[in-house]
Amino acid sequence: MKYLVVRFRQMGDAVIATCLLNSIRENDPEADITFVLNEKIAPLFRGHPSIDHIVTFTEKERHSVWRNLWKMRQTVHRVHYDVIIDMRSTVNTMGFALFSPRSKYRIGLDKSYTRLVYSHLVHRFHAGDTAISHDLDMLRPLGFSHVDGRISLYVSDEERSQWAKKLVDWGLDLTKPIVMVGVSAKLEEKKWSLEGMAYITKQLIARNDDAQIVFNFAPGQEADDAKRVYALCGNDRHIFLNVDAKSQRELSVMATFVTFYFGNEGGARHIMHAHGVPSFVVVSPGRDPRIWIPDDNVPASWASLDDLMSREKQEQYTFAEQYKLITPEYVWRKLAAFLDKKNILTANPEVGVGR
Repeated sequence: MKYLVVRFRQMGDAVIATCLLNSIRENDPEADITFVLNEKIAPLFRGHPSIDHIVTFTEKERHSVWRNLWKMRQTVHRVHYDVIIDMRSTVNTMGFALFSPRSKYRIGLDKSYTRLVYSHLVHRFHAGDTAISHDLDMLRPLGFSHVDGRISLYVSDEERSQWAKKLVDWGLDLTKPIVMVGVSAKLEEKKWSLEGMAYITKQLIARNDDAQIVFNFAPGQEADDAKRVYALCGNDRHIFLNVDAKSQRELSVMATFVTFYFGNEGGARHIMHAHGVPSFVVVSPGRDPRIWIPDDNVPASWASLDDLMSREKQEQYTFAEQYKLITPEYVWRKLAAFLDKKNILTANPEVGVGR
């Protein structure tokens, strides 16, 4: 059968959606699967074994009613899809199902305005759902015998070989642990304090003197933040600011060399998880980490204000004050316990954990 899976939104959402794609492939090995997503993140999914075709929409196409409608119509008229899974089910994506009435399965979310468009409706996000369980629930109308919560990405051996050479040229030793630290974030509301990032970076170095710290950041403000954290760490020799992943695809290749990831919760962590890299993140106030961080065989944990106080008590503080309550000392205590439990970056005996 031919499947069209529509997943607009950000990088992290699209990476999580690979659990749905993998489940389709596992249940229907001969499936022909087309993935529809934003153009800017499409290269990240190139070569994925559970994706046969990628259809991209530019920002102009997404934000122009007529261009958007035209491309949706062309997409489903060019190929007859047996199954359309619209993971967004908004007025901007309903055209895929609307223009394909002969598709046996037109699966969307149950909303007041979707009931005449889709042949099969799935409940919207409920309390207790995770991002993965919600995505997999969209396969329920197909009656698959097994669904797989595994998320994954693909990079080629050639890409890894090229990147290995780059890392060596940049001065890294591939026989020693590489720790990636996401020191900043695109959105201010998802960015923990730079002083906290510096504190944890120094603790990670103290824990394992062989650790090579690579900061992950985008150009602009994030780059300025990375330089600030580097200065707060005393320009430590363990930190490499010159490792430059210029795209999400390159970050994905880089992930295959990473031993451990620490940073703000977001898309970069999902990329790491998809490659089996253990991670620990600081979660911004108001977000539930259990929704976004998979509970599977890849070690992953977090520091969250929810662990320290109830949501009702949190409301007594401003958002900025809430973030400050997630102290570097608390984050390190929880992170060090996680590293010990999972035997990651084994502590230097002469240093001791949490110094």
